[in-house]
Amino acid sequence: YQRRVRGTFRPPRSPLLADPLYYFFPSKMQSFFSFSRDQRDQRDQRDQQTQSQQPQISQSSSEMRVFSWGQGGNSCLGSNLDTDISAPTPIQFFDKKGVKKVSAGSCHSCAITFDDSLYIWGRGSSYRLGQGDDNTKNIAQPHRLSLPDGCHSVSAGNLVTSVILKQGHVLAWGGKFGSLPAQIWTPDKVAKIASGDDFFGMLLEDGQVALAGFESEIPKVTYVSFPAPALKISCGYSHIAVILENFELWTWGSCRYGEGGHGAIVDKIPAPRRVEGLVGKKVVKVSCGNDFTHAIVDNNGLREVWSFGSNRYGQLGLSEPPSSSSKRTELYLTPTLNPYLSGIKSISSGAVFSIASNFNGDVFSFGKSKGGSLGLGGGKDSKKDEIEYLPRRIDPLSQSAFVKKISTRGYHVLTIVGPKTLKQSIPLPASNVQQQQQQQFYQSQQQQPSQSPLLSSSLSTPSPSLFSSTPLPSSSLSQQQQQQQQQQQQQGSEVDLSCQRVGDDGSRLLAHYLSFNTTVTKLHLFGTNISEKGIASLASVLRTNTTLIDLSLDGCHIRGMGAQEFAKISKHCSLTSLNLRQNYLKPEGAKWISHFLANNSTITDLRVGCNLFYQEGAGYIADALLVNNSLKLIWLEGNMIRSGGVVKIVKALQQNTTLQEINLGFNLIHLSEAAQVRPPKNCGLEIENEGILSLGELLLTNKTLTKLILRDSRLGEKGAEILSHSLLNNNNHSLLSLDIGRCGIGKVGIELFSQLILKNTTLTSLSLGWNVNYLTP
Repeated sequence: YQRRVRGTFRPPRSPLLADPLYYFFPSKMQSFFSFSRDQRDQRDQRDQQTQSQQPQISQSSSEMRVFSWGQGGNSCLGSNLDTDISAPTPIQFFDKKGVKKVSAGSCHSCAITFDDSLYIWGRGSSYRLGQGDDNTKNIAQPHRLSLPDGCHSVSAGNLVTSVILKQGHVLAWGGKFGSLPAQIWTPDKVAKIASGDDFFGMLLEDGQVALAGFESEIPKVTYVSFPAPALKISCGYSHIAVILENFELWTWGSCRYGEGGHGAIVDKIPAPRRVEGLVGKKVVKVSCGNDFTHAIVDNNGLREVWSFGSNRYGQLGLSEPPSSSSKRTELYLTPTLNPYLSGIKSISSGAVFSIASNFNGDVFSFGKSKGGSLGLGGGKDSKKDEIEYLPRRIDPLSQSAFVKKISTRGYHVLTIVGPKTLKQSIPLPASNVQQQQQQQFYQSQQQQPSQSPLLSSSLSTPSPSLFSSTPLPSSSLSQQQQQQQQQQQQQGSEVDLSCQRVGDDGSRLLAHYLSFNTTVTKLHLFGTNISEKGIASLASVLRTNTTLIDLSLDGCHIRGMGAQEFAKISKHCSLTSLNLRQNYLKPEGAKWISHFLANNSTITDLRVGCNLFYQEGAGYIADALLVNNSLKLIWLEGNMIRSGGVVKIVKALQQNTTLQEINLGFNLIHLSEAAQVRPPKNCGLEIENEGILSLGELLLTNKTLTKLILRDSRLGEKGAEILSHSLLNNNNHSLLSLDIGRCGIGKVGIELFSQLILKNTTLTSLSLGWNVNYLTP
């Protein structure tokens, strides 16, 4: 009865019993079909070590609540209504019972309470609810299903529902499986279960995988062979994914949209095949949707999401909206890294959308919102089939609760949430010393937010001395010291990694740190030479991080591609100050910066000097200033925008009512090149014609601008006359600071501005240096 197939044992095929009665077979034969005793002992020892590493959180049934949202036409939301709900709404039925597990099917829902009872509700057709042949009506309120033993786990699919009892036996019902729960016999106890359309997969305790379904109306259980024991299993509508003990991902079944991840489009893959695109990576979790798949990879403690399959409705969260108005099918045939998701704990796949949660308990949704399945709230979200192509945080749920479990299938979502105080730590294997040090480091930073978290010379190899120190307990600190710590925690901390060799690995580590840290408010990365991949990692964190408000990337050479990453997160970024000076952005980068300004509502301080925008880039920035209502300061020095660019900027400033400070100096020659020009007669901003006139008109009618910098601009005596005249005749007197140093205004210009100082009562700062002997050093 044993067959060795690629190093594993496979038991004979067994009949599947779909009779409405209960059948219980003795499980004494489990050792007969299992792996060797030594292998099982090693497996049990490893499981015990893994359980010991998991954070121990006190959870009471009263603290945990169940929320639901999405399409409710099948009564699957548990709210006694058949209407759609576009925002997370608690199911009041479970408020006093306490739920530990939930499972969302295509048209029905299941929940397991702390007393191991199974509750089921939703659409009753096709025997989904297991109520018998005579009861196929919808059940809007959770109904307790009678089982012969306590329920350990449940998985709801499209037609079939399967459960694991406390003794390890499996029951199934729905569709061809019958109207009442029937037992599926297996040679060993079942550890995990996953339901698909009209079939379900079982993961036995000894690592074997079995599929239960029907072939030509005949029930059948098929055992699938792998080169190593299996750890996890997930079933989509018609494809299956399994993670082996060596962390390899294997898929088979439908591959019409590339959901198998094998680089080809075929109707069906009959046998399991390894996903070559993830070979060498540590796959820890997998989730199958209707025609797509998500895999979570542990990259040295950094959780990454790799996705493949159909992205027609943005269910992979990998790309911006299509440029054309027509629907465009996008297929990712091989695993592709999602740069917008980092630090993800779990991910659940629906029909055409996905829901993800990170270790902080924040929840993100992306894809097609049918019936409000994205949970973003609002009337528009529930009435229209809107699409979110990039992950978007569900703010009401993320801010008020900690999400423990998520389950979605079809077009609705079930979640188990608790108080925000139940945040979990990062689960890391004990064998990796470096990850243990990082974990200790994160914990110490949460307790000591005032200290600079990363002061080592290299991010890729953290110094052990950083992790050796432990914070003093609060009881040993004086009351004054405790008050100082509380003040520092409220003010936040500052991280300065200027001129450090960060690299790609350091960027990912820094992004991972920021995804968990809630105290860092300022981050300085001057001259760190971060690559485009590093910027993508940081930008993905800024999408969800709400505490970091000041970011400096001066001299990092991010170029236009790096600016594009900021444009992608413009609607979700909470930065108030961004420094992108000396990054060689050029007009392409100016276009993306303009997109960022036009869609962002929090940025107040933007410095993009010395980036060679030219007149074309100045036009993009001017267009953004017309629609942005939050920006108060912008530096555009050293961008060679010349007179034509100045005119465009000034026209935009005349309509902008929020900008208070602008720097237009040094705009003919780049800063690095200007140092070689002797004498500096050709450097500066040539605004001799329409440029100087437009500046004069701006100062004459300005009501909001308080600081203007024109250093190293070739104003000359004529320009000084026009500017001084405008300031003298401005009745608003809003300008407080003016810098026209090194502008060649000569003695005549200095005399004019001396008269201005005597008559103007609001100007508090005036810089006239290097103007008399302009041509001499």
